[in-house]
Amino acid sequence: MSTDDELEAMLAKIAKGDRRALRGLYDVTSPRLYGLCWGILRDDDRAQDVLISVYDGIWRSAGYVRANGSSPWVWLLSLARDAAVAGLRLDTTNGHDNRAPGIARRLYEEPDHQQDRQTSVYSGQLAACLTELPSDHASVLRSVYLEGLSYSDLADQADGDAQALRREMRRSLDHLRACLSR
Repeated sequence: MSTDDELEAMLAKIAKGDRRALRGLYDVTSPRLYGLCWGILRDDDRAQDVLISVYDGIWRSAGYVRANGSSPWVWLLSLARDAAVAGLRLDTTNGHDNRAPGIARRLYEEPDHQQDRQTSVYSGQLAACLTELPSDHASVLRSVYLEGLSYSDLADQADGDAQALRREMRRSLDHLRACLSR
């Protein structure tokens, strides 16, 4: 797992047009970002398409990552989540559900055991860290990052304040980041 400093250095190089740095960032971050996209879209092809658009966005806006003051991982995960949610909404708005072909294709493909092991390790770490959060905070994170709900959707469901929800999410994400870096 790369540290924030290493990711910031890669992003600084990408901001200056360094394609090798983009490749390095892709190698380090793509398994997690793809997993997030796939978790929302549940379709390999769509997740890969969204991932390509995410790295295109990174290429275009890498110079702005420090401007928001958050960890590079938070920025990268937010880009991936937002792109996947936008893709999911576009699919449902257009009446398309392309998830079945991806599922059927996976049934006949050879499994990638190396990727499965790596994903299993990340999933185990994340699950352990989620148990450290209050259950309502963990539930909110799952709804946003796995089910693709927006802050305003959750605030409407809970008759709450979207800004308060964002603050709660920020604290929960900071806790997860600290837990995952241990």
